[in-house]
Amino acid sequence: MSEFLETEYEKCLDLVKFYDERQYNLVKFSAAVTSVVPTLLVGIYKAGGGVDSYFWHFVLLASVAATVALISVFLGIVQTRLYFIYPARQVNAIRAHLIKPNEKSGFVNQMYSSINFSAFKWLSTQTLMMLFVALEIGFFVSISIYAAYSIVPKTLMLGVVASIVGSVSSISLLVAAGVYLKTSSKKAADQSIHRES
Repeated sequence: MSEFLETEYEKCLDLVKFYDERQYNLVKFSAAVTSVVPTLLVGIYKAGGGVDSYFWHFVLLASVAATVALISVFLGIVQTRLYFIYPARQVNAIRAHLIKPNEKSGFVNQMYSSINFSAFKWLSTQTLMMLFVALEIGFFVSISIYAAYSIVPKTLMLGVVASIVGSVSSISLLVAAGVYLKTSSKKAADQSIHRES
């Protein structure tokens, strides 16, 4: 193996590990946001002392802030997935180049060698993590709408509307991420990430 390919392989493998870990860290952060905000709101509610009349205002503010934070995390997860895919393809390409089946050594490669895989796969752990964060966003969108309706005159369909909008938000985010990753991962790395031809 040439020194360049060996270095390239090692560095790309390090990038794959880095982006995989980054993905998990972003999901852990989103889970923390999702658990802290309701805990904060329960604390405010239990505090009492005149807070009751403004409780839904606090809920609306916290839910909107959580939604914005989680959308930025979701976008980070989607972009991280794209950054992950190119070093993974490079590692696979180097592996496929260097380990040919049925060589004199008799060694048969048992690891990945495909370079034609999409950044979006329905059953990958990264997609499930995107779905998790998209559901969190939908949850806070629903709570935001519910809180807004609680501040203004009530309606009978409040819970239904909040649930539908939250679900549509989650599904829309996941579909948009899927389309983006599928189209971007078909391009060469420089064209996809830096928009260079």
